Amino acid sequence: MRQAVLTLLLLCSGAAVAGPSGTMLKDAPLLAKPFADAATVAPLRSGNSVEILGRQGGWMQVKSGVKTGWVRTIQVRTDASDGSGLKGAKQVATGRAGSGNIVATSGIRGLSEEELKGTRPNPAELKKLDGWVASDTIASQYATANKLQRRDVGYLPESKN
Repeated sequence: MRQAVLTLLLLCSGAAVAGPSGTMLKDAPLLAKPFADAATVAPLRSGNSVEILGRQGGWMQVKSGVKTGWVRTIQVRTDASDGSGLKGAKQVATGRAGSGNIVATSGIRGLSEEELKGTRPNPAELKKLDGWVASDTIASQYATANKLQRRDVGYLPESKN
């Protein structure tokens, strides 16, 4: 009896700490790491329920059944948690909630503050970039061969904000 009560308490406490849930919007691979070329852990099907464990850039770490991995943020529809009071409402995890604007973004915002603090200049990599520079002659030859024409584009008007 005592063991049954303990098991029941553990099950209830596990449900209370479960992460937010989501639904796969389309078939997608569950990846081992948040990279497009990472190894596939398992296939996920459109409509599969997932538990959201975390986010990193344009990726979500999710759990489906017993398997854990990464999917692109835009592939998951999450429960609304924007304080709108619409219980059970769904939204695509675009990184913008509650604005009322229609957006098409996956919420990628670049490097985090911690990543920026840890950066150091790398002169060798900068030197490699110099090797990709096209000379004026090569650029002109490419433009002529591909029938490209020169266009002057003016500056955008200054913002009034």
